[in-house]
Amino acid sequence: MFCGGVSFAATDTWKLPELCNNINNLDADMRCLCSDEVGIVEDDTDGHFTIDKRINIDADEWMSAVPYKHALKMYVRDEKGRFNTHCTANMVRGKIVTAAHCLIKKGSGNEGVYYFQAGDGTELMARVKDRGNWTETAFRSTGDWAILELVNETGRDTVRNFGTNKVLAVESDMYREPIIGAGFGALKVMSDEEIERFKKAFAVFLQVKGASGSLYSGGVATSSEAGRMFLDDLLFNNMCRKWLADPQQRHYYDKECVNANGQYKYTGLNYKACGMGYYNIFLDVEQLKMSKCTLGVYGSGGRDGVEAMGCQGWSGNSGGGFYLQRDYSLIGVAHKGNKHNVVGGDRHTIGDGAGLSLTAASNFIDRLPLGNTDGRTGGDDGADNNGGGNSGGGNVDGGADNDVSPDDGVGQRAVGQRCVADDLPEHATAGVYRAKVDGGLNCGDRRCDCTATACESGYRVQLGQCVSSGGGKITLF
Repeated sequence: MFCGGVSFAATDTWKLPELCNNINNLDADMRCLCSDEVGIVEDDTDGHFTIDKRINIDADEWMSAVPYKHALKMYVRDEKGRFNTHCTANMVRGKIVTAAHCLIKKGSGNEGVYYFQAGDGTELMARVKDRGNWTETAFRSTGDWAILELVNETGRDTVRNFGTNKVLAVESDMYREPIIGAGFGALKVMSDEEIERFKKAFAVFLQVKGASGSLYSGGVATSSEAGRMFLDDLLFNNMCRKWLADPQQRHYYDKECVNANGQYKYTGLNYKACGMGYYNIFLDVEQLKMSKCTLGVYGSGGRDGVEAMGCQGWSGNSGGGFYLQRDYSLIGVAHKGNKHNVVGGDRHTIGDGAGLSLTAASNFIDRLPLGNTDGRTGGDDGADNNGGGNSGGGNVDGGADNDVSPDDGVGQRAVGQRCVADDLPEHATAGVYRAKVDGGLNCGDRRCDCTATACESGYRVQLGQCVSSGGGKITLF
């Protein structure tokens, strides 16, 4: 077998591409690509964030701060019964609102039922009550909306108490008003340092492959031919290293990583040594993120076309709500991005457009009830309904100023309260109890689990657990 044109030794140790024979020709920051080490560079949580301006919303804010508490994860269920986030939705006037194109995702509907999760951990099931006329060939976004009704009684209090009654039709005089978008976009919030390493790794990849490609407005267009090849290389080099080192998974290596002539199909670069894991970067779907931008309006009263100018997002933001900053009224849901998904540069996450395209609430506002069905206010005052001190919707900038104090709930199990130390997942330093049908704990009369919200150094939150983000320095050869 071969790796980068060099055959493996009898011990099947990993061989690096020829470029690594003289690592002094590489940028000093990228010599980790030629490392034999397994460890990875730690996340740049202390880095600079001037390119990717989105902000992670923590568990407390998602559960209790306006407008984030209105947001829902939208799941699909795979062939093994596992739930995976693929879109965003919103609790509005006792209903659930999302983008119509989120309904056609394979595996999303089981006998017409769709699945969601609220910030307090409540699992919601709903069926479509009304929807727009959007199709995959639709030119305009006006029909890309769907309204769903709950089918599980246990979720009704959550939708009433954490939903919003404030929905506003966009008018042309709202042009350039400040707005906030929130969604579960799959691209992690990347520091300037991470983006720079990503771009440099792309250049090294092109050099090793002898492939043509260039930056798009200073960033990597991941949807271009060269970008897609790079992402495949990023994914499979990391996976192939893992499979080769594990006798129990070696058959995956033989099937996926070598061609019919026994030649390794990828570059052999050690991306993970440089802190680049495909899943960490492009499948951060469990993290709610916010972006600030301004409203762009064109067409008749904003009905035909609405844009979130300058808003950053990724696949997974679809269906996410956009709210006026002045009073947190819902004015639309995310429809789609633009032609190119770009990492880095002045088009980071924006591509070739001015921002994200929206489906204006003007298109579905008359299909919603006037308020929650039981007359509760639910959150239509734009303020926190949970007795916290974040007047006017909490800390919009995503800081640590939350509605639940560090000591609230410690010593008891209740959905939404902080976990006691004995219940924390491995390597977690903080967590929140979230309702779960098959949870291993009891929170009063509900089953629940403790979901990690903070981790020890060298670990990061992923799917409610603390997974390794590496640690330590890289030793070259």
